[in-house]
Amino acid sequence: MKSYGITRIERIKLKREIEVLFAKGKSVNSGNVRIIFTLALSEMKLPIRFGVSVPKKNFKKAVTRNLIKRRIREAYRLNKPTIFADIEPLKKQILLMVVYKSNTIATYAQIETDLLKAFNKLFTKLNSLAT
Repeated sequence: MKSYGITRIERIKLKREIEVLFAKGKSVNSGNVRIIFTLALSEMKLPIRFGVSVPKKNFKKAVTRNLIKRRIREAYRLNKPTIFADIEPLKKQILLMVVYKSNTIATYAQIETDLLKAFNKLFTKLNSLAT
């Protein structure tokens, strides 16, 4: 049975990891979503550690920021088995932050398609870094 949850160890919470991610990370854009990623500094139990950011500059109310974050996390959660299956052959462990960059609230379907396109670009970029 496939695990569809997002556990505590999968989330990026440490301030130093977030700072390293934004300082040294590379990015991939697709539609409303930008993925900032870097290779993990230490050995991790999982291939991906994940975080979500919605800028306060674009959405003043916390309610709308939380709505968008929930939609992004849900799209990631439901597609996690395919994402993990794509990254396992690469033998890499990465930290990534999904940043919502639009000024309007997108539907769940649009966020999901943008996120999957961004992950496809991420995997091709990781393949090119490996060779």
